[in-house]
Amino acid sequence: YYYSSLFIIIITMGIPVAFDILETIVDNDILLISKIKLLDDPDASIEVDYDECLYFIVHDVQQNLFAAAATLPQQAFDGRRIKGIYRILLKSEEKYVIESRRNKNNSNKEEENNINNSNNKNNNMIGTKLLVGDGAVNIYEFKLFPGSSCDYHTHEYPYMFFNLTNSVTKELDEHGTPTAKNAVASTIQKNGDIVFASREELSSHALRNVGSGLFLQFILEFCYL
Repeated sequence: YYYSSLFIIIITMGIPVAFDILETIVDNDILLISKIKLLDDPDASIEVDYDECLYFIVHDVQQNLFAAAATLPQQAFDGRRIKGIYRILLKSEEKYVIESRRNKNNSNKEEENNINNSNNKNNNMIGTKLLVGDGAVNIYEFKLFPGSSCDYHTHEYPYMFFNLTNSVTKELDEHGTPTAKNAVASTIQKNGDIVFASREELSSHALRNVGSGLFLQFILEFCYL
């Protein structure tokens, strides 16, 4: 990618693409997340390199999420109206990210395919749809319609989530009963809220949407940390 005072250039399917950074959402020691806007007139003369630590998430107006590593997810632009595009840059040393990917690629391919194709059938599915699982990170779409719940699951990696809607939820235990956290009051999920969970904060739970609106967030697991 290429930095300038006005825009950044990336390569999508071999074609340079320019975008403005609209908003910096997260900027810490682990990662940089920016909301971006694509530009119509990229400077094709600028040579661009792929970045092993770069990811993109696209949110369309139908409340679907798409994600890809190092480039924009092309399926998100097949006649869809786009609500938001997020650029994620991992700040950890690149060698750890690449090593994590190599270990993933050398694992059993059948097992990998089962994980990537299982979605809700996965016994420990963190979100409701796995968008990217490359050994370095897992990116999930987590979507719950009013009254619905996700499966009980255990978080095994440090993670963060970013809310894309306003909603109301209750945390549930393995029996479907609200945990002490939500035994009395529900949790108000605000659009734009961000939560990080370290290894010391990992837990097991399920979640129910008890509000009247859609619950939607993306979850980013840091498998290399």
